[in-house]
Amino acid sequence: MTTLAALLYRDDRTAQADLEAALHNHESVVAWPGVLPQIAEGILAFLEMPIGNLAVSAYLKHRHIEAAIRETARSPGTPQVVQLMEHTIRSNLEPTVDIEVNGVTKTLLRLELVAEISVEAVTAVVQSGQVVDIAPGSATAKLTLSAAGFELAKAETQPVELAVPEEARIVIDLTAMGEPIIDPAPAAG
Repeated sequence: MTTLAALLYRDDRTAQADLEAALHNHESVVAWPGVLPQIAEGILAFLEMPIGNLAVSAYLKHRHIEAAIRETARSPGTPQVVQLMEHTIRSNLEPTVDIEVNGVTKTLLRLELVAEISVEAVTAVVQSGQVVDIAPGSATAKLTLSAAGFELAKAETQPVELAVPEEARIVIDLTAMGEPIIDPAPAAG
C-alpha cells in the first residue's frame, strides 16, 4: 500500500533526516529548533496515511457514489458497482504540529499537504451503505508538503494504487448526515 510518506520520501531510512533538514533550513517556521526530531517524527507519522484514503474521501462526495451508499443502506445485501470515468481528485489537508508545556498547548507549525491524483477510470463497489472496494485504472499523483509558505517536500509519481486498504472500512453516518470518515477495522481478538 502506497503511503503519502513513501511518495514524498522515497527512502524511508532517510525520510526523518530529510524532513529535519528541510525544517532546519526554514527555522523561521519552527519556534523551537531543538524539537525538530520530534516534529519530524510526528509529521512522518501523519504521512503514513495511504494515498488511497485521500481518494476514498473524495469519491464519497461524488453524487453517484452518494446515491449508491444511500440506496444500499436501505437495501443491504446487494452490491452496486459505480463507474467513474477520467477525473482528477484534489485534496488539501492542513494539519498542525502542537506542543504542550505545563498543560498549555501551543501550535508550533501549520502544515499544508496538497495532493492531486489523476485517475483514468475507477470502479467503486458499494454494499450495505459502505464503499467496500475501489478498483482504479491508471493513476498518478502530485504531492506538496509545505509549512508557512516554505516547501518541505514535493513528489510526482508514476501510477499508484488507490484500493481501499484491507485494514480500513468506510462508515457513513446516515442518521446525522455527517461527513464520511474512514475508521480502522476492529482488531481481531
